[in-house]
Amino acid sequence: MKWKIFDVDGDSEAFFQWLLLSLAEPFREALPDGPGYARTVGDDLLPALRFLDAAVGSPLRGPLRLYASLGESSPLALLCGEEVEGALASLRERGEASPSLRERLLDPSERRWGIIGLVLPGWVILFSEDVEVACQDVFDGGLSVVYLPVVEDSALIDPFLPTEEAWFRLFAMVLRSLPHRREEGPLVDVD
Repeated sequence: MKWKIFDVDGDSEAFFQWLLLSLAEPFREALPDGPGYARTVGDDLLPALRFLDAAVGSPLRGPLRLYASLGESSPLALLCGEEVEGALASLRERGEASPSLRERLLDPSERRWGIIGLVLPGWVILFSEDVEVACQDVFDGGLSVVYLPVVEDSALIDPFLPTEEAWFRLFAMVLRSLPHRREEGPLVDVD
């Protein structure tokens, strides 16, 4: 697992949004546009299939995770994942590694971190206090943004987890945040 820590100057929300969207940018072109599947697929399933297609040929071996330092007077950003160096090199090649990406040489274990979001091919996953269930938007160029509610489980995706374990926990959180099919709740009592 690799990681980099950055200073966050100015509007931290704008910085985190810029970084997540910039890291996801190279994958917009890689996403297939239209039909081409052996079976007819509904419009609601196409984005998931495009994600799977892009993930197979992606240069990323796993999602990049972005964290914010908690309880600090001057916030810091922690980017971690298997391909942090490659992702940052891609930003620099595209001229998007602005001066706001000032790296800090700190030990990440000396701080508390809260997860902001994840980046994977064609997708940004954000933890938001403004949503109660999982939902998504599609931006220009086919980039999808998934919003997950902030729950106690989000603390379980800590920066020091191996990528596979973090991915498994995220998947479980997505499934738990989906709305019930019926408005009155689950079909069976789970208690």
